[in-house]
Amino acid sequence: MPAPITLGTDESSELVTAGLGAMLGRHSERIRFVAFDPAAPPVPDIVLCDPHAAPGGAVRVHELVGLGARVVAFSWRVDPVSVERALAAGALGYLPKSLTSEELVAAVEEVHRDGLVTLRPTVLPGEELTARESEVLALVCRGLSNDEIGAELYLSINSIKTYMRQIYRKTAVTRRAQLVAWGLRRGY
Repeated sequence: MPAPITLGTDESSELVTAGLGAMLGRHSERIRFVAFDPAAPPVPDIVLCDPHAAPGGAVRVHELVGLGARVVAFSWRVDPVSVERALAAGALGYLPKSLTSEELVAAVEEVHRDGLVTLRPTVLPGEELTARESEVLALVCRGLSNDEIGAELYLSINSIKTYMRQIYRKTAVTRRAQLVAWGLRRGY
């Protein structure tokens, strides 16, 4: 039997690291969850990095890749823009934190074996939204008004209203509160 794959995370939250350790404990013959300090070798076989958990986002992914880490982005926020940025920064895949332990182990094994995680439609909820629609939806979920979204994205109010109509149609909701709930359930 081959040695277990070592897996670390750059998360500073004790809750997240303890949760991952407990979650992966029953798979110890396949995955060994280890403490990871970027300043102290060795680097685990694979490092999970949440580009939204700390300042820097995709820059953090790039820094970890520069250390020789095989990085997989791992976040609650799984929108096409976030996925694209993490992959462009060198991540070998992008996984939602909503995965079961079995799904996470399978994904880590896939990255270890093939050098990447194949993104499946079930991993990208809302992928039918364009990148711009995803940006607008993420700002709606942060509580911004249409005017504030327009200012943030340097778009006219009419453009924002057009994007909102398209988002409502694609998500099959009729009210802003429903849209926020839809978006939050999917990591926006």
